[in-house]
Amino acid sequence: SLQAGKGVTPEEHRVWRNGIYGEIRRMMQLEGFRAGEACELARVSRAGFYRHYEEHEQAQAFPANAPRPCSLLPCYLASMTVRALTPADWPVVEELFGANGACGGCWCMWWRVPHGGKLWEESKGEKNRRALKSAIEAGEVHAVIAFDGESAVGWCSFGPRETFPRIQSVKALRGEAPPGTWSIVCFYIRAKWRRKGVAGALLDAATRRAFELGAQRVEGYPVIPSKPEPVPAVFAWTGIPRLFESAGFRHVAGRTYVRTK
Repeated sequence: SLQAGKGVTPEEHRVWRNGIYGEIRRMMQLEGFRAGEACELARVSRAGFYRHYEEHEQAQAFPANAPRPCSLLPCYLASMTVRALTPADWPVVEELFGANGACGGCWCMWWRVPHGGKLWEESKGEKNRRALKSAIEAGEVHAVIAFDGESAVGWCSFGPRETFPRIQSVKALRGEAPPGTWSIVCFYIRAKWRRKGVAGALLDAATRRAFELGAQRVEGYPVIPSKPEPVPAVFAWTGIPRLFESAGFRHVAGRTYVRTK
């Protein structure tokens, strides 16, 4: 009864399968395995699980560029929903970001301010808060929000590449992009919900929404780790490579990952 196509949607099937991975890893850690060992055992167990259900995935005829099951540490997302931001959502965003404006007074404005230095230092905090509030209420901000019941737990912002002027000031990203290119620029997830599959759900929803709104190509700019250790959350606000790879994005150059319609 948990096979996709037999009373269960592909998305429900994906969430259930990913939950298996998270549960295996949790059990391994409870048994005293170190994190790396637990991840490897979970990966091996999950690989066998996928082989068992491969025929059902093929029967669904998923497109080649469809999001694949997330390889991060997913959770059971039964209580979580994700929806698009609306102009009436400023109170929700303000509560989610808190007094710190998500991180260091940013208020998801880093990509929207033309350059750093003195201008950015002057913008952090209240000025950024007012700017984001005005843009949201004017319907100028594209984002998706994850909820646990009525409580917002995660945010992902995206939009046409040209609406983020800071991109052109980043050497690794500078340059022309094809018409119809949209960018996924920011993730913010409440601390207790991190490493539980929320980012993957947000990325899937943001990508789908961008295509619905006319995008022909969606870009992401994950941070590239310099060491094998996990990237601290404060530095991973644009995502990490595995997140985008698991959602069907391909690496094209530098920090840029792309998925086409």
